[in-house]
Amino acid sequence: MSYFILSQDERIPDAIVPAGISKIVHKDMLTEARASELDRLTLQFQVQQRDHIEYVDFIERPIPLLSDKLKQLIAKFLPRQKYRPVGIFDMIQMRQDVYWLMIPQRLNCLSPQSEFYRNDTLKRLVIDRTRAGKAPLFQLDGIRETIIVVNLALAESILRRDFNGLKLKKIENEA
Repeated sequence: MSYFILSQDERIPDAIVPAGISKIVHKDMLTEARASELDRLTLQFQVQQRDHIEYVDFIERPIPLLSDKLKQLIAKFLPRQKYRPVGIFDMIQMRQDVYWLMIPQRLNCLSPQSEFYRNDTLKRLVIDRTRAGKAPLFQLDGIRETIIVVNLALAESILRRDFNGLKLKKIENEA
């Protein structure tokens, strides 16, 4: 089985950037154990104002957010996954969009062949396919970075559709 990193396409300089998320939603809240804390929060944010804003289907930072169209596709692969709506609004353009916050299953499936820098950030990512199993989408556990991984079937399904602002990068598999 092949796996791919799902990330935001950095070649789109005018991609939407929600403002103020990191003040309300802390990275340590994005775990299955603390997900219930998100239910008590109002998840509505303004966009950072620019001359032109491109509404991409995947926002990677400050927290991973899925467009409605991408969420519908992923829900077909993960029907039991819980999603929380996040309102993104642009007061100048008078536009409001719904993005979706998802807390993916975390899997510790790093191969011992993976390499790290001295500050514990990932240098070379290698997946142990046996520990990854057949999960269509998951977040890597045991690393500092937030890396969302999709399997080949979901990656192909994403590529067959007209999504904007995301990219897939193949991950090395343990030999």
